Amino acid sequence: MKSADSVYFYDFETQTFLRNIDVSANKIIWNENKNSFALVCDDITYILKCNNQIIEKYIEENEGKTAIEEGCVDGFEAYCEINDKVIHGIFLDEVFIYVNNKNKLNYAIEDKIFSITTLNSNYLLLGYLASTNRLYLMDKSYNLISYSFPASFINYQMAVLKKDFLNADKVK
Repeated sequence: MKSADSVYFYDFETQTFLRNIDVSANKIIWNENKNSFALVCDDITYILKCNNQIIEKYIEENEGKTAIEEGCVDGFEAYCEINDKVIHGIFLDEVFIYVNNKNKLNYAIEDKIFSITTLNSNYLLLGYLASTNRLYLMDKSYNLISYSFPASFINYQMAVLKKDFLNADKVK
């Protein structure tokens, strides 16, 4: 749930309060695997990871209890701040891809930001098609464009940033 100055997380099956984060978020963009999400605010975006094991244990221990003030603090970990006005974004696994208000197409891996290109107009990020290794965008006139975004390169880059050189060598 979202209010003017906070975002509240609950487990809706058990109605257990999980956490309150004091930010004025305009959007919340979830990763498909529900392990991470982006809190998009006016001039900054926070990317957080969910530790589902800690959250599940917290739910088991607190089911049926009245809301605990702090909630499950260790269940959510902020790992990236994007000091930019994010207009639209999507997750590709653990990579957050976004368009900012300066029409730049960027992506974030861990706490690092990388630029893909500067767009010549306002575009909406539609998604990623794995079979073509391309990002697809559309403008208000329904013009489509795409950019190459090879998953193998991103997997290699992610492994190197995590200092997992053994798996980086295995990426094809």
